[in-house]
Amino acid sequence: MAFNISLLNLVKISSAVVSSLAVMFSVPLSIYVLSLPLPYLPDGASLSPTFLLGSMVLVLGLVLYNAVQPTKQTTK
Repeated sequence: MAFNISLLNLVKISSAVVSSLAVMFSVPLSIYVLSLPLPYLPDGASLSPTFLLGSMVLVLGLVLYNAVQPTKQTTK
C-alpha cells in the first residue's frame, strides 16, 4: 500500500512516464532483494548472469522507449 501511495505522489510531482519507469524498475529490483539472504530465509538464491543481463536490457529498453522525443518544428 505504501508503494502505491508513493507512486501516486510521484505522478503528482512528475509525469506518468517517470511513474511507469519506477514501476517497471521495481520488478528486477524486487527479485534482486528477495534473492539476498533474509532473516527467515538464510540461504540466498544466486542470480545467473543471464538474469542480470536480462534485467539491464529490460530497464534500458524501458528508458529508451519512454525517452522524450524531440518534436520537429515545421516551417511555413
